[in-house]
Amino acid sequence: MKLTFTLQREGNRKFHIPFFIIIILLSSYIHAQQWIQTRGPGGGDVVDFIEQNGVILSATYGGIYRSTDNGDTWLHSGNGIDDGVFVSTFASTGNYIYGAGSQLYRSADNGLNWTQVIKPVSFMTKLFASHDTLYVGCDGCGVYRSVDEAASFQAINTGYPAVAIVGSFVQLESYLYSGLTGNGGSVGVYRTPVNAINWTQVNNGLIVFPSVVDLAVKNNDLWVTVESFNDVGLFRSSNLGATWIEETPAIPGADWPTQLLVAGNDIYCGTNGGVPFKSVDNGASWQIVGNGLKPLSVFCFLAGSAGIFVGYERGIARTTDNGASWQRKILGLTNTSVTSLFADGNTALYASTRTWTMGRSDGIFFTTDGGQNWTALDSGLLPSPHISTVVKGGGNVIIGGLGLYIKTPADAAFRRPVGIPETVNVNVLMTSGQYVFAGTSGVGEIYRSTDYGLTWAQSNTGLGVQEDQVYSFCEKSGVIYAGAFNALYKSANFGVSWTAAVAGLNSGITITGITVLGNDLFACSRDNRRIYKSNNDGASWVSVNNGLPAIIHFNSIVAANGSLFAGSNLGVYKSDNAGNSWSLFNVGLLPRNNSLSMAIFNGNLFLGTDETSVWAQSLSVLPITLENFSAREENGYVNLYWKTAQEINGKYFDIQRSTDGRNFISLGNINAEGDANGHGYGFIDHDPHHGYNYYRLTMVDMDGNKKYSEVILINLTANASIGMFINPNPARGEATINISGNLKGNATVTAYDMAGKRVADLYAGEINSTAFTTVVNLNAFKKGIYILRLVVNKETVISKLVIQ
Repeated sequence: MKLTFTLQREGNRKFHIPFFIIIILLSSYIHAQQWIQTRGPGGGDVVDFIEQNGVILSATYGGIYRSTDNGDTWLHSGNGIDDGVFVSTFASTGNYIYGAGSQLYRSADNGLNWTQVIKPVSFMTKLFASHDTLYVGCDGCGVYRSVDEAASFQAINTGYPAVAIVGSFVQLESYLYSGLTGNGGSVGVYRTPVNAINWTQVNNGLIVFPSVVDLAVKNNDLWVTVESFNDVGLFRSSNLGATWIEETPAIPGADWPTQLLVAGNDIYCGTNGGVPFKSVDNGASWQIVGNGLKPLSVFCFLAGSAGIFVGYERGIARTTDNGASWQRKILGLTNTSVTSLFADGNTALYASTRTWTMGRSDGIFFTTDGGQNWTALDSGLLPSPHISTVVKGGGNVIIGGLGLYIKTPADAAFRRPVGIPETVNVNVLMTSGQYVFAGTSGVGEIYRSTDYGLTWAQSNTGLGVQEDQVYSFCEKSGVIYAGAFNALYKSANFGVSWTAAVAGLNSGITITGITVLGNDLFACSRDNRRIYKSNNDGASWVSVNNGLPAIIHFNSIVAANGSLFAGSNLGVYKSDNAGNSWSLFNVGLLPRNNSLSMAIFNGNLFLGTDETSVWAQSLSVLPITLENFSAREENGYVNLYWKTAQEINGKYFDIQRSTDGRNFISLGNINAEGDANGHGYGFIDHDPHHGYNYYRLTMVDMDGNKKYSEVILINLTANASIGMFINPNPARGEATINISGNLKGNATVTAYDMAGKRVADLYAGEINSTAFTTVVNLNAFKKGIYILRLVVNKETVISKLVIQ
């Protein structure tokens, strides 16, 4: 069978869908079950910023995020960056933005897409640009520079210490300065003439062994923040670094200066645990500028066109009044870690969060709309709480971490309950009627409340003296099960006493999750990488690990709709046969898919992850199968077309539009035919947005179950030069690719799988005509769905290909 791949003009507009959106969203209706990232909870560590052409990029431990609306909302923007690569520093020269970590990338479209370029060393810690020169600072290997857009690099290390980490750069007059961090006498500030490669240490007046945190320039002065084993400080030099004088503001507690920012006539100084300081008189005096901010570790600043931004442990905040007040800007910044999820019936889903570096939290978030919007609950908590778990019982919200907090409907803020020490580490909470159980680390093991969390007492009768860490709970038929380090216990009297239930469990285990499926119990272990099953209420256990890798660490397990889901450091594994076999269940997840927690809410499975917030997917199988969905511009309107392959019990389609790909409004409904045959449908958007328009369908059946289609994108501002049409499809064997349109220049056709991984280069060469045909062999392809990407003169056309 031959595949005809034809590209043609369609009217006077071009349908342009960015490749990364196609790869992620096209599969959302091809796969019946697909993880979709919710819009929060927002936050997480932000370590660098850059702004170019009105676009702001932020570097986080969960990837690069991009904002085109002055930082109000953020979208993940990692297209082209290899899995597992962490970009921690930015710079820009000429036409490119550069991002670096263990790899060096550049972007020619303001951070939308990235291309890997030559790197001078294995790990790059700081990028700096001056005019057309790109400088790269490294970990233990000095400084390199490029004057040809990263085509080549030259080492400029004469006089530079052999081992130190380059953490900062500035340029003042004819000197380039670098700040080194590390230990010993080789750290501090170094300088070299800009056009030379000779470095000289300039530490006169600084503290002993000054490990540099940041450098800044204001007028003719240099500023530096430094730290050592015994001292910290902020220093200024007015003679090009020849000597330094201390200008350290009065920072409370054990905090010390970190990042610096010069914005106009003001100097901002961040700290490692408090709020920023500002000086309006060149360092003579300092004032705290933290209104609206909690204590934080400042990682970076940006003096942007829309205000001053701070990146810190809790995400991003912005001030438009020179620091007088700050507003958090974390919508879409899904970089936080979610340690627990709890569903309050069908009313709300609660999530406890932590940051990557310090384990701090903003408190508790909840959503009532399936993750579209999240609200923080933090009133009454410590400024930097450590929170691990959340539940709700009797209308009371109870959270545990470093101590326990409760908030009743009558309370305006969280408060400490009676009977449990404030210093106890609470790992897990569970409710059963009026009973609430708290599993802890250290002396106490289990605490119990009989009044919905208002008062507490120890519940340790029968627990072993060596098992002092409890990590999981479960209830089956009125019996409470508690998973611990090196043990598993059960109680038939709601915690009055406990008995061991360890027969068949390996020694040295840590039971991190327990769940019930039918009449069976299932428990997952973190330490010995196993899942256990009991068909006799915990009297004995057997391993059920068929299909699981040898090295894996499980964090949670839940049961829903007859299936088991186990969250691990490798993602989610699923069993549809009571644990007899397991398969990976990660479709749609980002590469960083350490799965910490799960919950069932309103017919959806929600997943809390490490560094990428909350994901969800529907557990219901909607009896409407969508065959295709497309959009076409005609005379200023957008015509939407879709066809179903099957409809059983279908009720209607809700047509929705968005201008940002995240916030959708309903344009209208069309009734479904509702029978077993497929049907075609159409809808006209008479008032589309001038620019990008995202469309999706919400398919609803007679029982009220809902399912989203793919999201498709049409750009009403681009001029057409090429179009695309595939016929026949599916295909196998040999394929003929016919290309037509404005085809003068280099052309490539590349095949990708549905995870976005490049599978094959089908064509690459020069085309100088209005039509072109090439034949490719598909015998090496496995059966499945692929994405074909055609690029001609920087224009991209994409289509789905099914190979049988």
